[in-house]
Amino acid sequence: NGLECTGYVKGVADAFAFQMDAQKRPLCMPDGVTAKELVQVAVAWLQGNIPERDYPAVATVGIAIAKKWKCGD
Repeated sequence: NGLECTGYVKGVADAFAFQMDAQKRPLCMPDGVTAKELVQVAVAWLQGNIPERDYPAVATVGIAIAKKWKCGD
């Protein structure tokens, strides 16, 4: 179900943002990123990284977000 996917991805992103803020926010995820954008980033990463699809879901979503909005590159 699309709403379940969106809710899961948004939950992971929220958890990452909370943890990153506590660590001086090493990710540069802009304010106002929508749930739709988060899902698009996660899906695109999964489509381009087929061998990693066996990782736990939280890891795949977290990696996708970290790669998209990593600071300092």
